[in-house]
Amino acid sequence: MKLSAIAMACACAGLASAASASELRDEALDLFQPLPSTTPAVNDNPITPEKIDLGKALFFDPRMSASGVFSCNSCHNLATGGDGSMPT
Repeated sequence: MKLSAIAMACACAGLASAASASELRDEALDLFQPLPSTTPAVNDNPITPEKIDLGKALFFDPRMSASGVFSCNSCHNLATGGDGSMPT
């Protein structure tokens, strides 16, 4: 008798947790939208090939760092997905 009461309490707790997880997911879907597949252009600042080339040059240029040794790509290596690969 006590065992079925405990089982029933556990089942109710599991259902409550699933319901709250579902509610949380629904709330998150209302608040957040998927990231765009490309960077949107600003009306008065269009993306040009020259700006893209400048961005690439700066991203790989180690002279931008304080030591002059590291570029953005040193930590955010595009060959490995561009993330830092280190815990934050």
